[in-house]
Amino acid sequence: MESLRLHWNPLSDEGRQVVIRLNKEPKRIRIEDAPFLKAGFTPDQDDAFRRFRQKKDGMLILSGPTGSGKTTTLTMNATILYYERDTRIAINTLEDPVEQPIIGACQTSVPSSKYKDGLKAMVRSDPDVLVVSEMRDGPSSDQAIQAARTGHLMMTTTHCSRALTIPRRIIDMGVDRLNVLDGSIMKLWVSQRLVGVICPHCGLSYEEGIRLNKRTKFECESVKNFVPEEYFPKLKMVNPDMAERLYGCGKRGCRYGQSGATIIAEVIEPDQEFMELLRKGQDKDAEKYWLEKLNGTSLAENCLFKACFGLIDPRDLLGVVESPNEIDLARTSRLLSEKAEKWYGASIQ
Repeated sequence: MESLRLHWNPLSDEGRQVVIRLNKEPKRIRIEDAPFLKAGFTPDQDDAFRRFRQKKDGMLILSGPTGSGKTTTLTMNATILYYERDTRIAINTLEDPVEQPIIGACQTSVPSSKYKDGLKAMVRSDPDVLVVSEMRDGPSSDQAIQAARTGHLMMTTTHCSRALTIPRRIIDMGVDRLNVLDGSIMKLWVSQRLVGVICPHCGLSYEEGIRLNKRTKFECESVKNFVPEEYFPKLKMVNPDMAERLYGCGKRGCRYGQSGATIIAEVIEPDQEFMELLRKGQDKDAEKYWLEKLNGTSLAENCLFKACFGLIDPRDLLGVVESPNEIDLARTSRLLSEKAEKWYGASIQ
């Protein structure tokens, strides 16, 4: 165990609610192991991260709820960058607190209220790469953007639900809209989630899952609204009997019927036309442009792809997809055959 992170809230009965995050000692990151693919990012997304690491300046912003693996992704990207540059770069971090060690980085733990001053001080130390654990307020966010503007690679995180909502989140903090929507600064926007992987030993077929999951039959049936019919035979579901057991079916790695977790993500590499649509307030057109012209795949689509190849429980879709209208079945079927079959087809052989 590397460290523990504690947070507590006062309760009405004078007690306290305590939340403890266990930070395991990180595994050694090896470029040859394709760590981004191993974590669950698609090959297209892995390529986007690689292109970002080749730049001399600009900003990467990761979004997602608490516990979605944002810090781990930042650590992984910074570590790979350090090795890709033959360990000849200076990486400085500003964190509250330091959670995971980053190979080759000078890591600093400061209260978030001091981020703005801390960033100013770090820029004067002539770093090549800056990692800020989170954009929490307007002044520190603005300072981070200015650092990216002045010849540094900047990586940071924020809390919002979609990659497309990242600019709105930062603007709402009080940062100048033109800076947030400047394509020369913003290089990569990422939104991610962690979803449990079905244990290959005790996972059930979709039909068997519906029969046994009587308490969640409505959820099981709802999946039919999102999945192309030809992929029903490939769907897998968590065994409800194993889901109530700490050690699941007893096979190595099985916990509550799941074996580890995978990242579901969407990644946007903004270009000038995309940013121009956002500047005009045409968010829907910007999303359409990203999906069709920039070959993007949404969070919901990437979740669906993994469900269609039996990697995750299709009910996890219900936590990502807001309505059936969000999934275009014709587009999904095409992407499943053109892309997802290459990415995940081997998993069902």
